[in-house]
Amino acid sequence: MAAQYDVVFESKQSYYTLFAEAGLSWKKTQKRHPQADPQTVEKKTRAYGVVG
Repeated sequence: MAAQYDVVFESKQSYYTLFAEAGLSWKKTQKRHPQADPQTVEKKTRAYGVVG
């Protein structure tokens, strides 16, 4: 933000609020749920015809 718009906020909360207002998330996604049961996932994907 500082380089492109020449704006620097004093607190991180200002950035978080700006991102929230813009509908952006700074959180990382997980590749899979850490407590997922592979057998249950397999059953559901077969039941719904999901390939992948």
